[in-house]
Amino acid sequence: MNDPTRAILERLEQRGFAPRSVGPDSWESRCPAHDGGRNNLSIRIGDDGRCLIHCHHVDEAGAGCSTGAILSAIGLTLADLFMLDVAGGRVAKSGQVLRPAGKARVRKVHPTFQAAVDAVLWGLRLSRDGKSDASWRAQARWVYHAAAGSETFSVVRFQNAAGDAGDKGGKDYRPIHPSGSGFAIGDPPGLLPLYRLPELTGCRRVYLPEGEKCVDLVWRIELPATTPSHGAKSPHKSDWTPLAGTEVIILPDADAPGEGFANGIVAQLAKLQPAPTIRIVRLPKLAAGEDIEQWLAARVDDPARDGPWRAEARAELERLADSAPLEAIRAPKASGPAGQAGSCGVGDGPRLAPGEAFDRAASGGVAKDGAEEISVPFATPAGQATPISPDAIGSGSRGRSASPWTGRATPGRSAASCRRSL
Repeated sequence: MNDPTRAILERLEQRGFAPRSVGPDSWESRCPAHDGGRNNLSIRIGDDGRCLIHCHHVDEAGAGCSTGAILSAIGLTLADLFMLDVAGGRVAKSGQVLRPAGKARVRKVHPTFQAAVDAVLWGLRLSRDGKSDASWRAQARWVYHAAAGSETFSVVRFQNAAGDAGDKGGKDYRPIHPSGSGFAIGDPPGLLPLYRLPELTGCRRVYLPEGEKCVDLVWRIELPATTPSHGAKSPHKSDWTPLAGTEVIILPDADAPGEGFANGIVAQLAKLQPAPTIRIVRLPKLAAGEDIEQWLAARVDDPARDGPWRAEARAELERLADSAPLEAIRAPKASGPAGQAGSCGVGDGPRLAPGEAFDRAASGGVAKDGAEEISVPFATPAGQATPISPDAIGSGSRGRSASPWTGRATPGRSAASCRRSL
């Protein structure tokens, strides 16, 4: 299958019109038709995979640049805007690829996960602020699983030299999911599973910080935790039914977006039946913008050893959770139980008996949750291999720099927390 948008962006880059990324599947560039100095040309990927281009420039006579004139200036034709083949679609007489009725957006399927990552890197490196940036690389990957343990999608963190220096603009996060015989960039259809979902089976108290890295850190002190994907603004994209009837301890970041995250989670949990018990723990002695990572780092006496700091931090966090007030939530209108047929609710799984040790294999054998190294190297413009460094494992929290003690989450959970009665 051809990629018309990539072909057009490459042609613009070759001719010196400096296209640059301005968002997911969106770019802007100087227009080759009127050859102005401003980025008047918009380029984006259409719902059916075609490339959509439009120049916003209008001359003194009130005329703009036609699509044909734009393409002709870079040696292309109208036919180059369209995909040659879209699975399940059809091609109209005009050459337009039509999306099948009732089907979601058709995304390009890359043959391997690596190929999908390379496609994202290509777009990020292409041009920003008029300059190509070859320092972009993939740094960490978090895998999301369905309740039965199958991989649903991954979130990959990309970072450039500015991100290494602490600039939030130098980091980007992209979901990649299995699709047919390959991998597609973007979310899979439907509601998304919670992070580390298979490991929540049997847990009656679940901690909920923001971000995958923070979840991995809470698991490191042997407390079960989860989070929705895509940060504070997208809790509605996730399936919350696994938390029906559980006790949820929200751990917001110490800033306004953190409070917004907590409020959004409460709103989603309020829709569940049976209703969960909700507490919000605002961790003490955090500076603005800090989170559970900094709270735990202040309690580490020796990051290299398992020492008493883990048990002490776990006990302190559980004391804070026990003393936090219950959140008052309005019961939703009756619309059928949310945590029964068709759900992967925590209440559907087996409960741990008193004194029973946690067995990771009991959660479907999932052993790859947590930030992990991507096994295949990432190609650089020079053709060299740039694998994700082991130092990056567990360092993928949005907008946070890695602390020296972060690492891969330890398998295991607090049996006391999983047995807790509501």
